[in-house]
Amino acid sequence: MATYIDALNGDHTDGREQFSHMDNAMADIQADDMKHYDDLPDLIAQKLLEVVSQDDLEDCYYEMQKEWAETLPEEELVQTARDLGIEF
Repeated sequence: MATYIDALNGDHTDGREQFSHMDNAMADIQADDMKHYDDLPDLIAQKLLEVVSQDDLEDCYYEMQKEWAETLPEEELVQTARDLGIEF
């Protein structure tokens, strides 16, 4: 790319070379932006874990486990309780 001093010395281009470099730089920036979008689901999940309280996580996990246990037939429910060492 021609510099100001080069232009003073008569060594200059018509600007196409400079625009070509700018186009290449913009393409690189856009490619980098697309890579960042790939990380967004992980970043969102991480941020939500930072925001939610431990109590909320425990409550949610408890409700999921309770719903699962409620779907078990009685035989499996009793066997699962025995496997977990629950006395009833």
